[in-house]
Amino acid sequence: DMNESRNFSDTQIIIFLLSVIALMGLGAILYVTRAVILPLALAVFLSFILEPVIAFFERRGVPSILAIIFTLLITFLMAALLGILVNSSIQSFAEEFPKYEAKYQKHVSGFFDALIALFEPPPELLNGEMSGGKRFKMLNTLSQFSLSDMITATLGAVWSVCSPDMGPVAVLDRFRQIEPTWLFAVDGQTWGGTPHDRRGVLVALTAAGTTLIDEALPAVLGAEAGLVAAVVPDASVRGATEAALRSLLISQEPG
Repeated sequence: DMNESRNFSDTQIIIFLLSVIALMGLGAILYVTRAVILPLALAVFLSFILEPVIAFFERRGVPSILAIIFTLLITFLMAALLGILVNSSIQSFAEEFPKYEAKYQKHVSGFFDALIALFEPPPELLNGEMSGGKRFKMLNTLSQFSLSDMITATLGAVWSVCSPDMGPVAVLDRFRQIEPTWLFAVDGQTWGGTPHDRRGVLVALTAAGTTLIDEALPAVLGAEAGLVAAVVPDASVRGATEAALRSLLISQEPG
């Protein structure tokens, strides 16, 4: 039984391979003889299409030869009419094309005029001879445009915003969720008429800034201890003075 099953499987494989070879051979023959096959196939197709018309004339007592001639004449007349209609449509479109072009240019011009009225760019920005770099720099100076927004839109990136009064911990908690690549920041803000320096927060947000703080901290603590020792000779109250000075410095830190 196993031998019969194996022979049957081998036979199926041979039949499949022979079928593939036969199809490839048929495709090659059709490709080589396409100059003859295509007109012949078209003639067969037309015979199937026109056969009902010929049969209609024959049922009316028209001889077969005359029925074929009438059918061919009708076919040629319909093809000629169709060609005339298509040609007339193309010529009409070609004649009306300047009107369509003028209407399209009018809509496009109106759209750009609306943009110009909205953003009010300087006239020199519309100079076609200006280089792309100069035009980009001029766009960056306009209040209606944002360089960071343009870069974000160009890269297809994600834009996340934090308020300038947020501390380093809050900013880092938000940024850890998106792992940003670029950071745009301001060095300060004005609240209630009072300016606030935020450069310390920016330094603490970067790895290099954190390393710099760690390196500078011993020197700051040493300078603090030397200052307190020079001002407060009494060692018994020096610790309380250092603590008070440290609290004062911490309260002045941004964030």
